Amino acid sequence: MGVFFFILLGGADVCRAQFPPQTSRPATRAVEKKPGEFQPGVSIDWDARAVRVRGRVAQTAGPLEFFACFAGKDHESAIRMEAEAEHVFMALGLCGNTPGAPIVWNENTSRYSMPTGDLIDVFVTWSAESDELRRAGAFDWLIDSATEQKPLARPWVFTGSIRAEGDSLAAGRTGAGVAIVDMPDSLLALTRSYASGDNDLWAVANSEAIPASGTPVTVEFRPAAPRSRDISLDFRGTIRIDGQIVSIADAVDAISLMLKLDQKATISVKTGDAMKADYARLEEALKSAGVPVERIQADASRAAEQPNGR
Repeated sequence: MGVFFFILLGGADVCRAQFPPQTSRPATRAVEKKPGEFQPGVSIDWDARAVRVRGRVAQTAGPLEFFACFAGKDHESAIRMEAEAEHVFMALGLCGNTPGAPIVWNENTSRYSMPTGDLIDVFVTWSAESDELRRAGAFDWLIDSATEQKPLARPWVFTGSIRAEGDSLAAGRTGAGVAIVDMPDSLLALTRSYASGDNDLWAVANSEAIPASGTPVTVEFRPAAPRSRDISLDFRGTIRIDGQIVSIADAVDAISLMLKLDQKATISVKTGDAMKADYARLEEALKSAGVPVERIQADASRAAEQPNGR
């Protein structure tokens, strides 16, 4: 374990240069450690390699920057986790998840680099008024404001945030937890870039799916599981994944994740009566993203029509 944490802290000096120190952190309510918890608000299921974090519903409507935050980002997040970022970081590491590196702004390209780290699936559980235990994937609580649909579910990247002044975790100072937009200090990040400007936020809270503000919840983190998907391209150039219309950027992201999670997988794209130019456009986008296109096959079988992708 000592070697593990030595490796995690080895890049602290580099990280300090990427993120300015914050002189103070938001006030946080003390969380009492319950029997069986690893740290206050954090428990570990060793058999499932699952980390469970206590929290409460923060926002039930409006644009979001985080699915789940720590103290300080409640007004931008669906869930406020009642735990220390450092403790969640440690629990994820002890379950065998390796942090990578967060996004970094590149002045030459005027864009963020992509985050690195192990892939993590995120879920939320809570008790309904009937005392029935409810469980949902994180993306069930989000709506893509452009399509007015639930976003395509995908794992997050365990970037591990960055070490700030005094080797404290930046996420603990700023509250940046499970981000759905570009946040250089978040503990977990999405695998593709989304702008974080107030006028550019792409996701809003799915008010119909989220229980009332203040409802106790548990956020669960698990190593991402491989998943199969039905991918098709039709004569209009429309890409569907599991029947849902997606952008070419989301298709590239989804295919890339499928290949990362299953190193032996070969992915089939149903092309049916799609134009060769449209398939070539998808293939070129995959190549540009570094996706090994030799593991992707065009399948001439035609996918069933699904109006509006719903």
